[in-house]
Amino acid sequence: KWISTSTLFTAGVDTLPTGTAGQTLTWQTGQNWQATSTLILLANGNVGIGTSSPYAKLSVWSSGAGTGQAFQVANHASTSLMTNLDNGNVGIGTASPSFKLSLEGTSAGAGIYINNTTTANRNATLYVNDNGYFSIRTNGGNDRLNIDMSGNVGIGTIIPSNILHLGSNSN
Repeated sequence: KWISTSTLFTAGVDTLPTGTAGQTLTWQTGQNWQATSTLILLANGNVGIGTSSPYAKLSVWSSGAGTGQAFQVANHASTSLMTNLDNGNVGIGTASPSFKLSLEGTSAGAGIYINNTTTANRNATLYVNDNGYFSIRTNGGNDRLNIDMSGNVGIGTIIPSNILHLGSNSN
């Protein structure tokens, strides 16, 4: 059954209201509620969007296999934080990911951070810095490997000047 602020509704018997400002619908155990053919809430708590038979707590089905947005998370300003396209591409910081995983953001936020929480300072970051270098950083901020825009590789140096440039601290 569904309870609104003023009326008792029974799923499959009564028609749910189209909505009134300030009105709340509350779920009660034992009934399925289906607002449209694209949204269903089952008695077991599974929610389906685009499917009438959700198989998980949240099942989102898209209508195609192209670059349409199947699922998106945005902030209060409607800026895309995460997008999953119909073709399976996932974007973090972009609404139009062109790869299976696309990360976009500022130099401080366009990277992958890996942390071993067992011991302090056992972490690594893979990122692209403001100069366009691909870098691997360890232990909270020490660049260990850098590849510049021309393909030069630096180990132990942040600005490689040759195809392979070993810094003075490298073994």
